[in-house]
Amino acid sequence: MERKFSRYLLFVISVFIIALWVDHYQGKWLNNYITHWLKNVVNFFEESDDNPQSKSSGSASNKAAGNTHDRPALIKPNIQPEYVNELHNTTCSNAVITDKQMAERTNKQKNNLIFSWEDDNGVTHFSDTLYGSNGKSQVHEQYRIELKPFELSIVSKKTLPINFKRDITVGIKKIYEIISSYIDKKYIKPVNVNLQFSHSKRAYQAIQHKKAPGLGASQGFYSGKHNLAMVWYKNAEQAKQTALHESAHVINSGLFGSTPRWLNEGLAEYFETVKIMGLAAKISPLDWKNDASVKRISLSTLLNGTNQHWSGKNQSIMYSASHSFVHFLMSTPKGKKLIKNIFQHLAQTRCATSNIKQFFKKYPRGIKGLERDWHNWMQKGKYRTQSF
Repeated sequence: MERKFSRYLLFVISVFIIALWVDHYQGKWLNNYITHWLKNVVNFFEESDDNPQSKSSGSASNKAAGNTHDRPALIKPNIQPEYVNELHNTTCSNAVITDKQMAERTNKQKNNLIFSWEDDNGVTHFSDTLYGSNGKSQVHEQYRIELKPFELSIVSKKTLPINFKRDITVGIKKIYEIISSYIDKKYIKPVNVNLQFSHSKRAYQAIQHKKAPGLGASQGFYSGKHNLAMVWYKNAEQAKQTALHESAHVINSGLFGSTPRWLNEGLAEYFETVKIMGLAAKISPLDWKNDASVKRISLSTLLNGTNQHWSGKNQSIMYSASHSFVHFLMSTPKGKKLIKNIFQHLAQTRCATSNIKQFFKKYPRGIKGLERDWHNWMQKGKYRTQSF
């Protein structure tokens, strides 16, 4: 019996050591079902150590989320992100590309011009030198890299799947494009999205403790001070949604500065499941009709919610309600007019005092009419997938 127990103990220790080794090299050259299984074993022990209460609760979702306020399955049927302790920036961030940085990019661009020119025999040539000063040859076209008011940097110590990187790159650019389409060009700011992935919980927590020391359990955060959107990569689908969510915060911060909590979180929730199909982006609604807690919340509570509302027992309701309200505004004629006025005002008054309540008063029948229309929209449940 004692010999059998020793063999069993040796087997468990061996598996754990292999799991630690695989966790370190995961994504570099081992990528198979055994690897994923062993990595899940490591994550289980890591999360159990950080969340002892989850052992007694018997809830798998608590172990994954690391908090006692899990978001209902209605909100996240397949994935349970940990936004419970998400940062909310109330000051201007460094997400905007400065005039100095734009000037540096312009100078670099001028040094990389390519010209096409045609010689006397009608043959077209390409060169980085300007020809044709003798009058017989002409400069027909000037090619250059177009400076766009959006930059995206993706950093990961481990190789990201090609499709994954493509999806988040296109998705983030589409988010910027959609929001910017509601704003006059003269108020659109160039935004720099700095996105970083960590494939280990220990490495992620080390960065979180350094960049956001007051933040609790999370799987993603955005620090306006450092202009860093950080994501803990657990699996491709979870990491993609978290990356889109946090990048939406970066874009909000860059275009609007300090953004009202309901709008900041609502837009992040709204865009995190965006699907790119060719040149179009599709955003699907959730089943708010069957979420009684969201339908009962007053618009005043959502618009004026305190930190206690967003992090207390009503946290999941606030997130779901903000998502629902933003989807309502983005998908109805009167809502689109309202959201455009809000976007325009926030962009125009970026980093300055803003007053968006004035636009709620201008809504047909005021804020009471807005609340009634929103609740009726949820109750009818005739939501449509939006295409951009």
